[in-house]
Amino acid sequence: MRIRSAIESDAVQIAEIHVSSWRTTYKGIVPDSYLDNLSVAKRTLLWEKQLDEGNEGSKIFVAENEAGQIIGFVSGGRNRLESMPFDSEIYAIYLLEDYQRQGIGELLMSSIASFLTDQGFKSTYLWALEDNRYRSFYEKRGGLPAGREDIEIDSVKLGEIAYGWHQLDRLKAQSKK
Repeated sequence: MRIRSAIESDAVQIAEIHVSSWRTTYKGIVPDSYLDNLSVAKRTLLWEKQLDEGNEGSKIFVAENEAGQIIGFVSGGRNRLESMPFDSEIYAIYLLEDYQRQGIGELLMSSIASFLTDQGFKSTYLWALEDNRYRSFYEKRGGLPAGREDIEIDSVKLGEIAYGWHQLDRLKAQSKK
């Protein structure tokens, strides 16, 4: 298992993981019509743009299996919402279903937490769907509920919970256990 910084040529594999993870993680939560219409091609364009822009203060890490295939990713950087009392944000973290519960998520969280700390950030947060069965992953790593909002996906209202870490170094320590 290897964690490394993402490069532009990783965009397609990141998009494939993004779509696959949504379809497995959010089945029965997000409407099937939405999940069925997720497009790897559209997600690839999104990830190519993010990797190409090289936004200062943000980063994408990927996890590779022994064969060198990307099986998960995490992205994070500067907080995008003024209403949240954190200076950084974890934008996304996804793993292919076959690789979950093997400690890879912890390695990805540790990598992004270390990067954010190196950038001078002190705290972070992320959003998770309220009905996401993997929310305990964040809770076990010391994430505390820091907000809630309703979003709409294909005319269905869903709740999202923000998990926050007021001390980013604690997230790094939790992820290394």
